[in-house]
Amino acid sequence: LSFGTLGSWTVALGSMIFTFVEQAFPDQVIGGYNYVMSYSVSNQMATIIVTFPIYLLTMRYILKDLGAHPEKFDSGVRKWLTYLALLVAAGVAIGDLVTFLAYLLQGELTTRFVLKVIAVLVISGGVLGYYLTWVKKRNA
Repeated sequence: LSFGTLGSWTVALGSMIFTFVEQAFPDQVIGGYNYVMSYSVSNQMATIIVTFPIYLLTMRYILKDLGAHPEKFDSGVRKWLTYLALLVAAGVAIGDLVTFLAYLLQGELTTRFVLKVIAVLVISGGVLGYYLTWVKKRNA
């Protein structure tokens, strides 16, 4: 549940930031703000409002349980899912950096694009940092 809600709220947060960036820096070719963006933000906010507290409660329960039963740190499923989260977060960050470099080399950087790259790096970097800390605690 924790990893499912983690994926849900991080994707919704990224999508919402993308929508705000697109609204602040509209594409001159397709025009500015429209109804689809408003509808999109409400769906993204609803996803965050529901899934982020569930993620926090689930993680609180897991951390409390691990405090009472430290041997559960060695669970194969827990290790597998933690390393999967690390792999996905690292893959997203690497893909984001490759895309940024490709656009830079093509001379096609825009404020809108750079802000989206930063948003993805902050979100994936946060997840990566949190779960790397988790792994270090387990190995300490």
